Amino acid sequence: MRRLEQNDIYVPIRHAEVVGTIRSAFGDWIGDGFDSRVHVVDRNDYRGVTKDWVLDYIRGDAIISSGPKPGNPEIFDCDDFVMYLKTQLALYAFSNQLLHPLAVGVIMMPQHALSFCIEAPNIAHLIDAHSPDKTAASTPEEIMIMLGAPSRRNGAEFVYI
Repeated sequence: MRRLEQNDIYVPIRHAEVVGTIRSAFGDWIGDGFDSRVHVVDRNDYRGVTKDWVLDYIRGDAIISSGPKPGNPEIFDCDDFVMYLKTQLALYAFSNQLLHPLAVGVIMMPQHALSFCIEAPNIAHLIDAHSPDKTAASTPEEIMIMLGAPSRRNGAEFVYI
């Protein structure tokens, strides 16, 4: 995994662009109440990250890369995986003194929780860090396969970045 540096050249993603990217990539699954379900907490800029960079980070992390463990299915399950990944990447940005938080977030759905990253405005990737093969989806068709058709039963309840 290539280390992200403070002095790397990149174009920051503005707050409004993050909101717009979430709306265009996942809006069908968020449905009514977008503003109350989507929480873009940093009001300043974000640093985009590629799907490959996030997947490399996941594969290099001893806890996430090992995948779900047999036993109690509620202990360190999908929602715990996405929160752990979000925390680890926030700590990565902090410890490497990056100028902006990484554009990585979580989507909580009734039956599953997933991570997502924003690479650039209007380029988002959905990542299932809890799956054994660490699947990712980038196109609307791939996202539809991963999430299923939008409905009230499988809509996003909470989106956080």
